[in-house]
Amino acid sequence: MGGLIDPSGLRLVITELHNARTNAFRGTVVTPGAGAGGQAMLLARPVAVDDYLRSAAITHQYDRQAQAEQANGTFAVPVQAGSRIRAMIWGLTWSQRQFGDRMLESGARVAARLGQELAVEIEVTRRLTDIEDERRRCARQGPTVDPREIREELLSIADATSDPWVRDRLVVVCDRMCVPDRPGHIGPLTPRELEVLVEVARGLTNIEIAERLALMPTTVKSYLKNAMRKFGTRNRVETIHAARQAGLVL
Repeated sequence: MGGLIDPSGLRLVITELHNARTNAFRGTVVTPGAGAGGQAMLLARPVAVDDYLRSAAITHQYDRQAQAEQANGTFAVPVQAGSRIRAMIWGLTWSQRQFGDRMLESGARVAARLGQELAVEIEVTRRLTDIEDERRRCARQGPTVDPREIREELLSIADATSDPWVRDRLVVVCDRMCVPDRPGHIGPLTPRELEVLVEVARGLTNIEIAERLALMPTTVKSYLKNAMRKFGTRNRVETIHAARQAGLVL
């Protein structure tokens, strides 16, 4: 089971169930200190209970749901993204076996992975919000911050993450957020886009460029695609020709 913690940090609604016998826990509101999950929220550490209904270590606001699910034991693990706990995950057992270290370590690994993905998503959302705010501000008083700089920062996050799924999502977002240039105007290339074009002009492949510039091949492809959009070209040959005419590469 799982759910996101409200921004106030005072409540969580269980929205995700996987392999559950019933929907008893779906929509359950969990507050700090209540039940095993609430205690894990309050203490900011995993909590495991082998006999949920009889345990004296937790409160019993959610016994009705546990009885409906026929749950015997549970463990709850906080999901930390950045400096804050943003979500919770639970594991339930229907048997009377006790939780071993291996099961708890597995839950902690899942929580750590979710925390990394959630942190990236939160940062992307924040920066996209900044871009939208900047666009609105530009409509009123003219540009003050170049959205291309924010796009470069997002791509730098993509380079830093070790998760290929998160990296590909960031690259797709960067492709979608490109600011269109004025008709008939070639927008200035960012430093990274120019670096990629220089290497393309030398005849290197995307994989070779990625190794040379310490980037991912998908990121190189994104930079090249954005440069092609700015030049209005359709392929690498046309793009390098346009860049040479503009005096950007030799």
